[in-house]
Amino acid sequence: MKQNTNTINAKIQLKIGKLMLWVGYYRCNIHRFVEDYFNIHLRTFQKIVLKMMDCNMFTLFWAARGIGKTFLISIYVSARCILYPGTHVVVASGSRDQANLVIDKIINEIRNIKGCYLSREIADWKLMPSEAYVKFYNGSFIEVCTSNDHARGHRCQILVVDEFRLVDKDLIRDVLQPFLAVPRQPTFLSTAKYKDQKEKYLESNKEIYGSSAFYKAHWSYDFGKMYLDAFLHGRDYFTCGLPYQLALEEGLTDKKQIMNKMQEEGFSKEKWEMERECIFFGESDSAFFNYNELDRMRIIEYPIYTQDVYNCLNVNDKHYKYPIKKSGEIRVLTVDIATMGGQANDATAIFLIQCEPIGKDQFKQYRRNVVFADTYEGGNSAVQALQIRRLFNEMDCDYLVIDANGNGIGVYDLLVRDILDKERLQTYPALSCMNSEVMADRGTTNVINYNAPKVIYAVKANAQFNSDCATMLRDDFRQGKIRLLLNDEDAERLLKSYKWYYQLDSRMQTKLLLPYIHTHLLIDEMVNLESEFKDNNVKLKEQPNKRKDRYSSLAYGNFFVKSLERKLIRPNQSSSSFQIKFRAPTLIN
Repeated sequence: MKQNTNTINAKIQLKIGKLMLWVGYYRCNIHRFVEDYFNIHLRTFQKIVLKMMDCNMFTLFWAARGIGKTFLISIYVSARCILYPGTHVVVASGSRDQANLVIDKIINEIRNIKGCYLSREIADWKLMPSEAYVKFYNGSFIEVCTSNDHARGHRCQILVVDEFRLVDKDLIRDVLQPFLAVPRQPTFLSTAKYKDQKEKYLESNKEIYGSSAFYKAHWSYDFGKMYLDAFLHGRDYFTCGLPYQLALEEGLTDKKQIMNKMQEEGFSKEKWEMERECIFFGESDSAFFNYNELDRMRIIEYPIYTQDVYNCLNVNDKHYKYPIKKSGEIRVLTVDIATMGGQANDATAIFLIQCEPIGKDQFKQYRRNVVFADTYEGGNSAVQALQIRRLFNEMDCDYLVIDANGNGIGVYDLLVRDILDKERLQTYPALSCMNSEVMADRGTTNVINYNAPKVIYAVKANAQFNSDCATMLRDDFRQGKIRLLLNDEDAERLLKSYKWYYQLDSRMQTKLLLPYIHTHLLIDEMVNLESEFKDNNVKLKEQPNKRKDRYSSLAYGNFFVKSLERKLIRPNQSSSSFQIKFRAPTLIN
């Protein structure tokens, strides 16, 4: 009997010895463990990233959307938890939903791969908005934490921050990184043989950061540069970029799908380079506008939509009902005109500026909320005039600021006449110019419109006017007087918080996002504008193949609102009583 027991023990020890050989082998080749144990065929770049994650204490990689960044992170932390019992992993992100995706990938994708043995290792799991974790039989644990100041109690050996650029850098430094206070404590270190060799065998904790690229002015750019410098100097760091071309090469995405994306409405080359090519975008040394000064004013959550959008939505939510004008509020529709579609530097840009009065009458100023944005390429003067007139009526606007140079004069001439809307079966009465009798008289040549409301502010720009517009716009952003819509990523998360959003078709979902996208494109335009100073004036020049129509439209509108503030134009008078209180040559040729 004793001999049989010894034989059994010997066989067990032999199996344990062989197991330890395999564990040692897989710990040195974690990518092979993933292929053998999870039955996942890894692409070459995935093997490299997994290996480098495992070999270095600090990993940061920039990844194109759709390349499988979160899936790769999920594979790694799962493998690490199995190979190193008692490992504790904490996953954080800019939003809890994003962080939960790691647990979702583990439970609903990797675990269900045919031939994958991950299920054998998982003792328990939960995937709820408020709580998400995976427990392993060997004592390892993966949990999601909320990225805020209340998360200080967590401890881990591996910290994963997915889409880390969406997390405040101070929160990463002061709250998340201190999670890594204690290394993993393998049981053998407590035995007499190894208790004096802990320093030799203790493992280093790990930090893993993943994100798409962003603006150079953002803190993540300098953070990435620090990782790159450390990596190039042979320290325990690794960083790389995984652009969309890599996904194409490895068959993870379709070329036709990529081409369709590039042709979508609202396509931005700069945003594409950031999100798909891992290229950071930033203003040049001669840039007139600073990205941070613009980005900090992106605080408006809800835009004003056209009436057809509200009609299609028909939801019981006050934020998605047409907002009635408040007492003292002024709405200014501002337009930079173009009628030649398809040109790289040519598009009509329209913004709605919602002006909220602040201060007392003698010191009245207006907070400019840019709550609607759109552009139109192509279309003759009649088409554009009809579109502008519709928006003016729909959005209950008080004033219309329009570029009356070049192509704009044809649109202006139509706006000062009655316009028949055959589609909506109504006639829009003529409008008239408020800042130039010469321009106002243009509308009386063939059509009697002496009583037309004087609400059009006709811009005839010259060098001085353009310089004033640029300086005023920059100053008002610096003073916090201009507020913009949220960035489109935050906007998409906001919309996805509503259940009815998922019931909309893709066309309507895109319509809801478009004002945010155009705001993003506005900022891209502005930080791309380079300044030249001549004769005490500043001249803003767009880079080759760039636009500035959105900038021009907003700058004209802001100049007009500034005029209201200075009481050069008195909004409390009747529409026919406006007087010219500024030098006409500044605005009129």
